[in-house]
Parts: sequence; C-alpha cells; structure tokens
Amino acid sequence: DLASWELFPSSLQEMVVWADVYKDEEKRDKSRNNILIYKNVPEEDKSMIFLVAIHMHGILKQFRVECFGNWTGSAPWNATISSLNLACDYVSRKLSIPMQEMPKTRQIYLQESKEPLLTQDKDPEGKFYRIQEWWSVARPLRVADLTADRKKIAMGSIMLTEGDFVEVGAELDFVVNKNRNTQTMVKCFLTCTYIVRLMPAI
Repeated sequence: DLASWELFPSSLQEMVVWADVYKDEEKRDKSRNNILIYKNVPEEDKSMIFLVAIHMHGILKQFRVECFGNWTGSAPWNATISSLNLACDYVSRKLSIPMQEMPKTRQIYLQESKEPLLTQDKDPEGKFYRIQEWWSVARPLRVADLTADRKKIAMGSIMLTEGDFVEVGAELDFVVNKNRNTQTMVKCFLTCTYIVRLMPAI
C-alpha cells in the first residue's frame, strides 16, 4: 500500500494539501525554475525539498528509446494526461499565469532539461546538435531489467521489445514562455528519468 503523499491527487483541493511550487533561484534558465515539490514527505530534516516524481506502467507498442526518442505505451493515457493537466493547472494558479493543456495523445514526448550536459562523444550521429535549439539532453536515460530475484540490472535500450511491460519514471518540467500570440503561458512536460522492464514480452 502507498502512503498518502505517494498518491497523486485527483482534484485541485487535494493538490493544495499535497504539493507546493518552489522557485529555484539558482537555476540558470529562469523559464524553468518553478518546481513542483511534495508538501508532506515524512522526513526529519524539514529544510530538504523533494521534487514530485511519477511512475507510469504500460506495455510497449511501437517505440523508439534513445536520447532523443519517445515512448509509446498502452497505459490508460487519458487518466495520466488529466493528472498532468491538474498539476499544470495548480502551478498556473500559483503563478497567476494561464496554462497550456497537454493534448490527449497516447504518445509521450520526453522533454529534457534546457541545461545540456551531453558531450559530443556521446552523440556520434550528431542528433543532439540538430535539435539543440529546441531540446537539450541533460543526462543519459537509464534503462534496466528487473530480474526474478528483484534486482535491477542495467541494460541497453536496444534490448527493449514490443510487448514488454515496463515502468517509466518521470519528473514534471514546467516551462514559462510566450506562445505565438506573445501571451505568457505555463506548459508541463514529462522529463523521463528511467525505464525498468518489469516483465519481458511473451
């Protein structure tokens, strides 16, 4: 069973009690310095903050997992999108900035941080440099396999196959910028942190 702070809220009223918006003044990219954090994590050191992280489970269909790829699953995606839009609505209200809703599509675009740490030797095909104006990769995606004795063993993403049952970990990345009509908006992206294969395809 999950503790109350581990359960994602289903309403704005619950979100107010569950989370808060923290402004990271040390972040260089000021358009991304608003962070959703837990309010009631049972830790002795109350000075510590913990970023809200989410875990999604689903069966891989057509997908491409690499530094610049995406992940497509068969999870109940509409419910996930509703939760993300709820979080974005909460941040929007806290900042008094209109939100741009995430569309209800079954495809996840894994947005990375705008503070790049990827080096050229890790991008031999030059894919990063062709899209760096829009996306920056902050860290390599961690991929692992869950063994029968519950150990997580690192694996190459090429070993993932259609039909695998996986857990995807992600953080919420809020971006404040202007839309085509020069209106300031807040948008929410998923920043993928890891993929664990829980059960291989049969």
